[in-house]
Amino acid sequence: MDIRIDEEKCTKCGECVQECPMYFIRMPEEGVPFMPQEVQDQCFACQHCMTVCKFGALSLTGFDPEDAETLDGYEPDPDNVEMLIKSRRSIRRYKNEAVEPETLSRLMEVLSYAPTGKNHQSVLYTLVDDPKVMGSIAERTYEAIRGHRDAGTIPEGLEFFSMAVDCRDNGKDIIFREAPHMLIASAPKTAPAGNADTHIGLTTFEVMANALGLGTLWCGFAKWAFLHFATDVYKSFGIPEDHELGYVLMFGKPAVRYPRLVQRDGTVNVNRVTA
Repeated sequence: MDIRIDEEKCTKCGECVQECPMYFIRMPEEGVPFMPQEVQDQCFACQHCMTVCKFGALSLTGFDPEDAETLDGYEPDPDNVEMLIKSRRSIRRYKNEAVEPETLSRLMEVLSYAPTGKNHQSVLYTLVDDPKVMGSIAERTYEAIRGHRDAGTIPEGLEFFSMAVDCRDNGKDIIFREAPHMLIASAPKTAPAGNADTHIGLTTFEVMANALGLGTLWCGFAKWAFLHFATDVYKSFGIPEDHELGYVLMFGKPAVRYPRLVQRDGTVNVNRVTA
């Protein structure tokens, strides 16, 4: 770890010491805080110590606190956030056009801020940014399912996919929904919280995508198709063999707009611990 303290800026307030998740940063009787050499290889590099220092006295792993965006005066609007969450819908109708490259870049940049267990940051996001490629993937996947159906090798419990092929023959894509884009999240099986990290990442992506006016669909059908039928298609994506597929998200510009919210009774299953 490359942890540095600017002695002229440091006030010895101890915030970085208190904020370190593992309490690796120490406060000596004299001098400025420091991280002992013997624990530096166990540091998560979460940057909590750097971001909590309001004086910008601490830098970590080569990052300069002066380059970070400040949050002075920023307050999220709870009402807007609430409406964004409540108005999210699973989109199954998309416009036949690509999302602009600059929008995709913005989404992926925001995605880099998604939290991961022990700040492992090992999630791989496999992005299909070309609608033509997405169309080819869909076609190859349906052909693979058709082959299993014709051979009578569709696994028990997945008979639904036989109907999916029939729908495809009638011009209906009930797996990929003719979405122009796809995002697959996978993580090493050895990651501390790999499966959870993939879902956290895709949720982060979905929130930002919806804020930008895009539609998303958590696509379990695609995940099952890749794992049970179109394994060769999945292998062609270049996802490492030691990765576990977390989930698949379809997205694009929606061809449908919902003018009102769904209605809930406001209750949620809660198990309160009282003792």
